[in-house]
Amino acid sequence: MNISGPELGLSPAPAPPSEQPSRRPRAVLLVLASTVLIAGGLTTGVFLGIHHEREHWQPLYRAAVKDATRWKADSARWQHRSRAVQGQLSNLRSDVSSAVGTLDAPHFVLWNSCGAQGPDAGCPLVPGKEYIGGVPDTFTYELSFHSTVPVTVWILSSDAFICRETGACPVNGLEWRDRTQLDAVFHGAEGCAGYIAVWETGQAGTLYPNVAVTRNPAPAPTGVCAS
Repeated sequence: MNISGPELGLSPAPAPPSEQPSRRPRAVLLVLASTVLIAGGLTTGVFLGIHHEREHWQPLYRAAVKDATRWKADSARWQHRSRAVQGQLSNLRSDVSSAVGTLDAPHFVLWNSCGAQGPDAGCPLVPGKEYIGGVPDTFTYELSFHSTVPVTVWILSSDAFICRETGACPVNGLEWRDRTQLDAVFHGAEGCAGYIAVWETGQAGTLYPNVAVTRNPAPAPTGVCAS
C-alpha cells in the first residue's frame, strides 16, 4: 500500500535550508529604500522651507539695513542742523541783548538822528519849526538831548496838543523850558495812550536827540487816563 500522498493529508517534507527562498535581504533593501526616500523627502522639504524663509526674510533684512543707514544719515544731518540752529539762537540772543536788552523789558532807541548822516550830524533847529513825536503806550519814555541853542520840550495829552496847536484853549502838560541839555524820565504813558512830545526853539541851531523807551506796562491806568 502506498501510504504517502494527499489522501492521508500529509504535507510535503520541507526543503533543505539551502533551498529556502532568500527573503530577508529583499526586506532590508525595501526598508533602506524607503528610508532613503523619506530622508530625501524630508531633506528636500527642509531645503525648500529654508529657501522660502530666506526669500521671505532677506528682503526685509535688506530693507531694515537700508532704513537704518538712512536713519543714521538723517540723524547726522539733524544733529548738524541742530548745532547750526543752536548757533543761530545764540547769535540771536546776543543780538537781542545788545539791541533791546531783554525780551521781557525791551529797550529801544526811538529817536537819535534826522537823516542819513546819523546821530553825529544832529537835527537842524529853526525858529517856528517843531519836532513832534508820539510817546508809546506801555513804555517808560526816556527823554535825553543836548543842543547848541535853548530848546523847550513839551509832553502833552492829545487834547492838550490840540489846544496848543489851535490856541483855542489853555495848554496843560509837562514842560522843560529853554534847555540846552536834558535827561528826564516820563512814566505817564506806561498805562495810557495818546501822549505827544514837542520840541521847539526861538533860535537857529542843532539838536542832538537821544530819546529811548523801555517796555514797562503799568497794572492800572496812568497819567491823564487815571483821572
